[in-house]
Amino acid sequence: MKATPLPMMMCTLKTASIPALVLSSALLLCPDVEAQWNSLGKKVENFKIGVSYAMPKRIKRIPLKLGQSPSYLADKYVSIDHPINTRMGPSMWGAFVYKFEKAQAITNKKEGDKDPGKPKETELEKKLRELSEQMGRRSSFTNFESYLKKALSGGNFRYKGKDKKQKGGKLRYKYYEWTSQGFLHQAAVYAIDGRQIVLHGYYPADKKKKVGSGITRALNSLRILDPDDYNPDDVAKNEKKFCSTPLRKKLLDQAKKSIEGYHQWDIYCSEQYIFLYSFDRGERNASYQFVRKLSTKMNSMYRQYQKFFPPHENVKPWWSVVRVCRNKKEFDRYGGTSGGVIGWFNPGSKELVFFKDKRWTFTVAYHEGWHQYAHFWFPGAHLQRWFDEGTGDWFGSFKKTGKDSWKSAASKMRLRGIQLQVSTQTTVPWSDIVTWHKDKFYGPRASYYYAQAWSMIDFLRRGTRSRGYQKEWKKILPTYVKVALETKDTNKAVAAAFEGVDWSKLEKSWKRYVKKL
Repeated sequence: MKATPLPMMMCTLKTASIPALVLSSALLLCPDVEAQWNSLGKKVENFKIGVSYAMPKRIKRIPLKLGQSPSYLADKYVSIDHPINTRMGPSMWGAFVYKFEKAQAITNKKEGDKDPGKPKETELEKKLRELSEQMGRRSSFTNFESYLKKALSGGNFRYKGKDKKQKGGKLRYKYYEWTSQGFLHQAAVYAIDGRQIVLHGYYPADKKKKVGSGITRALNSLRILDPDDYNPDDVAKNEKKFCSTPLRKKLLDQAKKSIEGYHQWDIYCSEQYIFLYSFDRGERNASYQFVRKLSTKMNSMYRQYQKFFPPHENVKPWWSVVRVCRNKKEFDRYGGTSGGVIGWFNPGSKELVFFKDKRWTFTVAYHEGWHQYAHFWFPGAHLQRWFDEGTGDWFGSFKKTGKDSWKSAASKMRLRGIQLQVSTQTTVPWSDIVTWHKDKFYGPRASYYYAQAWSMIDFLRRGTRSRGYQKEWKKILPTYVKVALETKDTNKAVAAAFEGVDWSKLEKSWKRYVKKL
């Protein structure tokens, strides 16, 4: 077994011929600022070894060659675009990440602690190990020290296993520093659950001032991923658990094909939804955790839809797709939207789409989730916008109070808007807005209509004890739902729901209710 060769001193780079004067000007325009060489890139979450770390921006992550890389090599970085200029020409620099499974515990363990033993091997790790063994590349190294003895010849050590303690509860490690063949090497050896995880950086020995602090920061950056973090095996188990029928298998295959070939998109399956989500480089785990949280809440909200609109025999079985874009720009590009649009449901593709937003993501998810549910609950019925959008915003304003319990509340998104309309007397008469479909509802004043629609549904559901509320108004929503479901004619549903209603008294009581919210 050959050890990973330590880097050669020089690397010849071929460039186009540039006049000396022009090159000189270019160098003057781009000064060699040390901060540019020492700043770290985005955090990399290496799920195979259960840790995250960050490397200097100017070295690039290189894919490991399957079956040709030694089993202890977990990651590799090389300065492809940013070599370091030395007296003898441009020189490469970079970093390695190693994993030694049978490491002797040397850090993060106190006297008397029990040996946690070797962590359970995942299916993916098992297959990669077996493939590596079949190709004769099984590592004989039990720890970093044995690797150094095999790989290093003529090295001059400055530090050999110096204990490094970090502030703020960060992991401690053993520090190694040595020079070999004109290169300076720095390594941090972390002992984690019976394994050694090693971050190892190298660069020309006379360039420590230029890049040394960046490598040191990289060595200090290692963190252990949470057990609940992204794990391919757990994702696969979840998929198998919920993909339980031929229809669901078909829908899952379609969802997978929609992101096939696209980088930084992944899939997460849950009881009622297939989540497709995107993420920035190094942010996969954070996005995964967010989608898991979103999944828990949306599936719980789905049960609220069922509570108020119990499933019936004509509800078509489905497994709905929820696409979560990483930002507004990607959301607009995908849907061809712009401006204030923050989420939508497509009845044709039956896909729900929105983007990750710190303030409104969950509100939008519950709102659009209602549209997705209503599409199958009211088959063939074209609901008027006051009912459909108003109910969506009503569910969107719910607050979670327990594991699977919710409480309706005033909408933070709509309350100020409708109160302003009431105070300025710019609301639309109920007798008009209850008949509106898409052609009148959507437009320049749509946000005002959304606010009014929410307040109308909220009044009919939560305002039953407000001053002037008449008991016959309690029948408005049940009647509308019943007739719309049975006849598919929502115009008849409106007529039946508001038959005999005194519009003036209804609006007066509603406005009084809105003002006091």
